[in-house]
Amino acid sequence: MADYTQYPYIDKRVRYFDGEFLKDQDFIDEQKYHIDRQRRLDQFLRVSGICDGLTLETATNQVIVTPGTALDSEGRQIILSTNSPPI
Repeated sequence: MADYTQYPYIDKRVRYFDGEFLKDQDFIDEQKYHIDRQRRLDQFLRVSGICDGLTLETATNQVIVTPGTALDSEGRQIILSTNSPPI
């Protein structure tokens, strides 16, 4: 079974060669490596918080969050593509 766990630090990179028989885990490992590298850049080179949008719209006893993007303190991207349901 494929391992989809995103470990705290990924130090191995998939090295492909001509004629190699690839399994699903090879592609998963490659994606985990790139996700880890992007997350580290976002975590250490940028400030956490709202990047764009994510404004609050209020109505009678309700709040709606508009679409936007943010970074958390771990460097993970938080993306809201549509208005949130009323809260």
